[in-house]
Amino acid sequence: MLKTLRDNYDRHGRALMNPAFVSLAVYRYGRWALARKHPAARWLAKKLHGFTNFFVANITKVWIPPEVTLGDDFHIIHAEGSLSIHPDVVAGDRLGVMHNVTIGTNMRPGAPVIGDDVFIGVNSTVLATFDSATAYALPPTPPLRPTCHPIPSSSVLRQRSFRDSRPSTRRLANAPSPDPRSPPQSNFTPPRNMNTLSTTFYELLADNLPTHAQKQALVDTNRSVTYAELCSQVDRLAGYMAEHGVRPRDRVGVQLHKTIDEVVAMFSAAKLGAVVVNVNFQWTLEQLSYVADDCTLSMLLIEPRCAKRLAKQGLPRSVRHVLVHGKSPADDGRFGAWALALDAAPGATRHQLDTELAMIIYTSGSTGKPKGVMLSHRNIVAGARSVARYLKLRGDDRLISVLPYSFDYGLNQLTTMLLQGGAIVHQPVVMPFEIVRTLREERITGFAAVPPLWNQVVRYLKEKPESLPELRRVTNSGGKLSKNILELMPEVFPSTDIYLMYGLTEAFRSTYLPPEKFSDKCGSMGRAIPGAQTFVIKHGEGVAGPTEQGELVHRGPLVSLGYWGKPEPTAEKIKPCPELKSLIGEEPVVYSGDIVRVDEDGDYWFVGRTDMMIKTSGFRLSPDEVEDLVAQSGLVGDVVAFGVDDDEMGQVVHAAVSPLSEPLDEAALLTHCRRAMPHYMIPRKFHVWTRPMPRTSSGKLAKSEIIKVSASAHAKEQAS
Repeated sequence: MLKTLRDNYDRHGRALMNPAFVSLAVYRYGRWALARKHPAARWLAKKLHGFTNFFVANITKVWIPPEVTLGDDFHIIHAEGSLSIHPDVVAGDRLGVMHNVTIGTNMRPGAPVIGDDVFIGVNSTVLATFDSATAYALPPTPPLRPTCHPIPSSSVLRQRSFRDSRPSTRRLANAPSPDPRSPPQSNFTPPRNMNTLSTTFYELLADNLPTHAQKQALVDTNRSVTYAELCSQVDRLAGYMAEHGVRPRDRVGVQLHKTIDEVVAMFSAAKLGAVVVNVNFQWTLEQLSYVADDCTLSMLLIEPRCAKRLAKQGLPRSVRHVLVHGKSPADDGRFGAWALALDAAPGATRHQLDTELAMIIYTSGSTGKPKGVMLSHRNIVAGARSVARYLKLRGDDRLISVLPYSFDYGLNQLTTMLLQGGAIVHQPVVMPFEIVRTLREERITGFAAVPPLWNQVVRYLKEKPESLPELRRVTNSGGKLSKNILELMPEVFPSTDIYLMYGLTEAFRSTYLPPEKFSDKCGSMGRAIPGAQTFVIKHGEGVAGPTEQGELVHRGPLVSLGYWGKPEPTAEKIKPCPELKSLIGEEPVVYSGDIVRVDEDGDYWFVGRTDMMIKTSGFRLSPDEVEDLVAQSGLVGDVVAFGVDDDEMGQVVHAAVSPLSEPLDEAALLTHCRRAMPHYMIPRKFHVWTRPMPRTSSGKLAKSEIIKVSASAHAKEQAS
């Protein structure tokens, strides 16, 4: 900050009492105050800034809130009149401003984005609304003469592409024509924001330049980066990867903490045309080695602790180089240190088709060995566009990222924000108190979670209500929420849209329930997302109609390329559907394995998995239905229902439960079940878990493991 103040001092006449310099000094202090991490320090610094700014601004008539983003070499040329800048304004480098200038207004949504080398003359007003739907870019033009043109309202200022080698010049959209002595201008018809034209995973990031260059892209606990800074780091790390032999279509493994550097690693590989394989950080070294061997990783990016173990154990046979996020093991040329990687020369971008393989996401492996789901660039980009559309995401959104990027639900948060030019705030600690604090302090507008986490957060907010006026939407996927949690959500999020969603990794995202239907259809899966088509199939009969149920199948551009190296499981999961032949011919669809019911309006309701149905007393029960009714007792948190073989009934219902308070009052729980369930559905036994139930790497309950442990304990009891 001191260097910046020195530059401001030199630029404004080297006079300490220059109104322009004093105003900018107060602004710079305000920016410093906002960046304080400790709440008490930030509060004190902001109070001091507010007190100082009150007196200075009333004297100088220069209002620059600390939330404004100004580039380098900002120059107030004459502070002889007023200057007012809206807090959401983003300005590029070398912006020159005369007096009596207003940039942005509270009377309409949005604020201008101003490019590099722009001059705003006397008595000018910029009131343009900038977003991905209304921004226009003009090609570079000859340098503007230093004349003063009033800027019309509804103008939008845009930067040139950083990748354009022509002179760094531009003019204003809808501004007066340039001096007639200048060379003639092109009749170029401007496109929409370049993000809407992205066709690959890498372009979702790269197309934010130059429009969003100075916007905040990612936020960690102790630092943040703009889109320009993020792209610069990606360029250098891509250069390092290329120097160490990474080529197009190579698989690059990333197993890092949820940080900015994890995102840098993924997009560096993508820039080179390599395939990103993000491995969940919670996975063991044995699981990482399995993934490396399964898809023949050529390079690994890992944390130091894992690197030390790999150095002793030996690298997977396909891995040629390991980049360590920290200090690398001594005297081992196969390992490199992260700090050195960021000094590399930028790597070249490799053009790719949208049909090419972009990423492999490994399933959690709760049943058998993990399978790598292959996603094309088209899958990822189409998924981002669809989700951004129905969630109504915008460029000013700030999403909290709790879910791992190795989970398609978590990855989709990142891709949608890149598509819209928004910001992602990483949340490393997933405790309810910490999450709620981040929602408040970082002015989060969107929060996505899975049912086990929602159970904790909703109960926390019920006990300790918190006003979250910036929060526009919350979303659930990865499992069905219990009825009591669903009923509490509108109470703890009174002014927030609630989206219930359903998806599977093999098709990224399938259905959603719009928030306006939440009160009437609480718990429904809704219908197909934009750009996809879903059907409910009655095998051997046809398409299920209202009040009928069957297996959900998914069709469209989000259908994945199948499982890496596993053609038989792929052919079993993704194949033509005989019941749809008259409608779509032999086009393959994804079989979800989920049984859903269609209501009178055509909305879907989850019933259960085809392979987990409980058959008892001639009835077929969904474990989810049992779990929902048990959870409504208010006595337990997590619930996993399953069937146990029985000579007389075929199967009987058991339920693994985690009590909300100990000891569990099993008599009260059984009384509730008898009141809420038919006799054949009442659990014959409750398996009480006093320790936390295990989770998969994506945060879901590891149901197979929970059932295995509970059933084994029951078998031992019976044997004794």
